[in-house]
Amino acid sequence: MMRRKGFTLVELMVVVAIIAILAAVAVPMYTKFQQKSRVGTAMKAAMGTMQPFQEWFGSEEDFSSITMDVTDNTFDGTNRNGDPAKVGVNLPFVEGMGWVTTFTTDVVVIRWEFTDRCPAADCNGQFCLKCTDASCDMEIQMDTGSQFSTLDKNPGNRDACS
Repeated sequence: MMRRKGFTLVELMVVVAIIAILAAVAVPMYTKFQQKSRVGTAMKAAMGTMQPFQEWFGSEEDFSSITMDVTDNTFDGTNRNGDPAKVGVNLPFVEGMGWVTTFTTDVVVIRWEFTDRCPAADCNGQFCLKCTDASCDMEIQMDTGSQFSTLDKNPGNRDACS
């Protein structure tokens, strides 16, 4: 009697089915991990601007003279004497993401918006810094309905983004 070497068709089909099931579970998890990483990068970068902006407000008492140079993501302002000045911070270039900044007298809003690799409006959010004479209040908000809303940084009853 001869012994056959190799696998039967049924055995190969079972292996292919197991691999397909594992891939069906792993790919969405990997994609979500990538998205969460990108959102974390945006949050960390925005939060990294907090101290320089606080220092700027401490000396100038006004954010409205600040603008962001989109060629290198640096922040420039005009000091009390009317002279141009660097704020001392910049935002990184992140593939598939853009920064939108808004400055008023006492509030800085840095918004990140993804153009690819994230479901529409699912990974977008904003960092807000609101300063008064006494202190500054920081808040991070994810867009409504975002799968990453658990990453919101809103300790207590913050109103920096309102």
